[in-house]
Amino acid sequence: VIAVNPRHIGFYETILCFRRLAQRTVSHYDFVNGAPAVGAHLDLGTAPAAFARRYKGLPPEKNLYHYFTRTPLANLQWPTKRFYTTTDPVMTPALIDHFFNRRTQAFATLRLRELMLLHSIYDLPDFKNVLPPVPEDAPRSEMRRRTHRRFSVRCPGEFSTRQFGIRRNFELTVFECSATGFRVHSANRLPAGSAGTVILELGAADWSVMRVTVLRLGSQDRHIALIRIDHDDLAWRKFVGALGKASTHGDLEQATQFV
Repeated sequence: VIAVNPRHIGFYETILCFRRLAQRTVSHYDFVNGAPAVGAHLDLGTAPAAFARRYKGLPPEKNLYHYFTRTPLANLQWPTKRFYTTTDPVMTPALIDHFFNRRTQAFATLRLRELMLLHSIYDLPDFKNVLPPVPEDAPRSEMRRRTHRRFSVRCPGEFSTRQFGIRRNFELTVFECSATGFRVHSANRLPAGSAGTVILELGAADWSVMRVTVLRLGSQDRHIALIRIDHDDLAWRKFVGALGKASTHGDLEQATQFV
């Protein structure tokens, strides 16, 4: 989903196969300093077919379908990652200081809640010296909201439970996790309220086996479930410890230091 200036929407519709969300234009979009904007969307699952139709019969130099699906791009390489994360930390204290204290005055415009949220995310000691301090009289309720931080991941696994004496297994994918639980998507609905064992593939060489309980299913999507961890293991503690404490992508490779 994108929001672009109405003057440019034709490019996204004609060249990149986007479709408008609605004909209504937002006259003052705060995210881009008050410029007008219109929304559009592209389903990445069906995009290859849309591009194939749009560029059928065109030569390679004018064919984006050929470019996106057939052209080898040697400079684009998947990173070597220990864990199946979808977002990795990249900002070091030195980089934050350079871009937000020295080159710009971005921190000066932060609201109190934004400042406290920033401190909850970059909570290692080395970051405190480059972040603006939280006022002494600031309410701490905002900080308590993030007692258990959540992380975006994509870890396949299997939940096993017994119902009426019969063992049932459910394949699932964890897409969000914290130290105490995680959210999953599964092709078959998980039985709410059931306890069992989950086996998760945290990375190519990291596995976790834990006792868990399915707390509830999603109100809008019943194939999404919230799961509570009843008894974790060392692999899981390494995993969430690294996600919460690693300051850069490279730190994730040394997960044991964060247990």
